Amino acid sequence: IVSWYDANAYCTWGGKRLPIQDEWEFAVRCKTRRKYPWGNNPPNGENGNFADINSDVPWKNKLYNDSYRYLAPVDSYPEGTTPEGIYNLGGNAKEWTATVNLENETAITKGGSFKNALDDMLSADQRPHKLNDTDYSVGFRCVCDTAQDE
Repeated sequence: IVSWYDANAYCTWGGKRLPIQDEWEFAVRCKTRRKYPWGNNPPNGENGNFADINSDVPWKNKLYNDSYRYLAPVDSYPEGTTPEGIYNLGGNAKEWTATVNLENETAITKGGSFKNALDDMLSADQRPHKLNDTDYSVGFRCVCDTAQDE
């Protein structure tokens, strides 16, 4: 459970950073502009952790059973990886980005979580969260810049 400030500090401590919203979305969509991390087919309970029959939220989808009520282990959904091999860009935990609106003290989160409806797993979906908020359904990943060949 980390606030945006905690996530940002951890990435900085590790010599990395939070991705901006566009970078995060590009990792999901890639050049083929896929709708979901795994492709264009909608979530089915085998490719990501969303609010399904196991969930305690009122908007849960009773047609699917992804086997988890809360967070799932990182490698639980191999069918949900991107063709590039990145896990959990759709479902499990929303992720903080470095895209911040200082006026209303929010940052964009991406990816949907085990508490969200399956359409929150769409590549383009985004949700603002208060920078100081901590929620067990929001996590983060660090990115680093690579040297460009000249």
